[in-house]
Amino acid sequence: MAAPIHLFNRAAHRAVLCYSLALLVGPLAVFAHADERGGASVLTDDDMAIIERSEEISEKASDRLNIDDFFPPDMGEDRRDAEKFFADLARTNPTLQEHVQPDDGPREPGERYAGHHTLLFASFSLERQGLEDMFELASEDPGVAIIFRGIPDDMEVAEGVLFLQTLAAEYTPIPSVVIDPTLFRDHVVNEVPTLIRIGDSPHPDDVIARVAGISEPQWLDRQLEHGERGDFGIRGPVVEIEERDMIEVMQERVAQINWEQKREDAAERFWSRQTFQWMPPATRPRTRKLDPRVRVYDDIVGAEGQVIAAAGSVINPLDSVPFDQAIIVFNATDKREMELVAERLPALTANVSRVMLIATELDADEGWDAYKEVTDFFDAPLYLLTPDVKSRFELEFTPSVITSDGENFVIQELVRGVMMPKAKVAFQPIVCSKTTTRKAYEVLARFPGSTGLYEGPHGHVSATQWASLDLKIIAMLAKWVAVGNRLRHPLYINVSAGTLSCDNAFEAWEEQYKAFRIYQHTPVMLEINELVSDDAIEKRWSRLSDCGLGLALDDFGSKNASLERLQAFPWSVCKFESETLDHADSQAALRHAQKTNILTIVERIETTEDAKRASQSGVSLHQGYFYGFPQVVALDYAVSVPTIQLREVAS
Repeated sequence: MAAPIHLFNRAAHRAVLCYSLALLVGPLAVFAHADERGGASVLTDDDMAIIERSEEISEKASDRLNIDDFFPPDMGEDRRDAEKFFADLARTNPTLQEHVQPDDGPREPGERYAGHHTLLFASFSLERQGLEDMFELASEDPGVAIIFRGIPDDMEVAEGVLFLQTLAAEYTPIPSVVIDPTLFRDHVVNEVPTLIRIGDSPHPDDVIARVAGISEPQWLDRQLEHGERGDFGIRGPVVEIEERDMIEVMQERVAQINWEQKREDAAERFWSRQTFQWMPPATRPRTRKLDPRVRVYDDIVGAEGQVIAAAGSVINPLDSVPFDQAIIVFNATDKREMELVAERLPALTANVSRVMLIATELDADEGWDAYKEVTDFFDAPLYLLTPDVKSRFELEFTPSVITSDGENFVIQELVRGVMMPKAKVAFQPIVCSKTTTRKAYEVLARFPGSTGLYEGPHGHVSATQWASLDLKIIAMLAKWVAVGNRLRHPLYINVSAGTLSCDNAFEAWEEQYKAFRIYQHTPVMLEINELVSDDAIEKRWSRLSDCGLGLALDDFGSKNASLERLQAFPWSVCKFESETLDHADSQAALRHAQKTNILTIVERIETTEDAKRASQSGVSLHQGYFYGFPQVVALDYAVSVPTIQLREVAS
């Protein structure tokens, strides 16, 4: 329906302006593609093919509009924006209101322009003075509607609409101003001003009289009083119409929309906006029962006044609605956990009618590919865990299986077939190269290697286990200091992307960290590694800053640890890699750190040459095997950190 855009009328006033603007430039431009005056569509078949499902829309032209008719499937974000806009526009503009709400039947021809007997065709090419004269005439005569074909190409739509709004606001009452390019087509109006007196409808067959070059409706009134009718031709100066047909403009914009790209963008936005309900993996098998009964404190009364449940009674929902299904909650980013669920699935679901698989998280970077991989693995649909389900069943670990024994919910926590190797806490010194004194220690996780030596976590910890490792390290530190151990030097503690990117994981870590701080009051610097996203840093910055001395940007130059990140946040420390210290970005970062008083540390110093290069760069705090290997400590008894033999560095 080629709905004319009412920028101003006495019913809607100025409130419709912002919505009309959105109609001109937004996805709902498709509204203007069918004839709303009762005739056939003004667009050709080729034109209508621009909009998917347009034939169906045309068939329902006089029926109630549905937002589904205007959008291809899976439009996602654009469709939701359109629904909100359409609802707002309908509440504000009587022009669309009738289409959204049920009415008593199709409107009569001309109902669109009920109250208007004269159409005054105008254009921006008339300049301000010519438009002012027209607006004054329309303000004095409520039966006159000023019609525009569109907005000039050299003017932004918002700018053009604002110009008309400002101009109309100078008059009381506000004149009726309409953008309806189909009227220009129907009446073959190619120059302005053109004045047309209409009968019961604005159709060309119902025109009483018209004239070009004159904008005063009184001129037509005088001709009609003398019994003259029809086309009086050009009786004054006319100008060409500057602006293009608004429908053609909208056709071009709609034709330029890449719907496939829109669908892809919507899919990408879906995963980037998900908040996963992470839970730590179960470390031991456990089965517990959850009592679903609720006590009624006030009578529950039905629609006819009958008491369904009396105050004081106890209701068990399972008595009314048996729970004969199994809900399995697991971490879909952990293949070992998926394999464990698949292995136990036959036994777990032998006596249920339905199985529902729920994931605590998926690989957001892989998005729908990750989702499809999991659904293909189980050959079953997959759902994401919501806070309500997690809270309702008091879920704590993964995998968890929820069933019922008829009276209670039963939550069974499964132990993975392969557990994370047992980690150890180790301390590596951060040394002042000028004095060879220890200034701080970095807390590291170490695992027994195949050669009998301790190794770093890479190769021992999967991508999904970093948040669990963060928790474990803090818990072990708390245990170590609880038995009387103390460190006089500041600690540098790593916080992984797994912890910072998930609300539940971060809250669990924060709670564990606070427990550790009860025993240990040594200053703490938190290290943020290169895998953490800027969004996660920005989201957690304030709460992390409250946890210690400040935040350290780790592994500068690697992945996300860029110069832009260094400049974007108020870091306390920046740690550089020895092998990349001469790189241009590292040198720029060193200059920025010096200007902003950011403490600098060079890591991975393994040779005398490494140490010399770091010192020559102006960095005196060093860390690496050259000064000492990470020292693993015992956790079950008091032990001091071993004295480390430090080597002097020649300047």
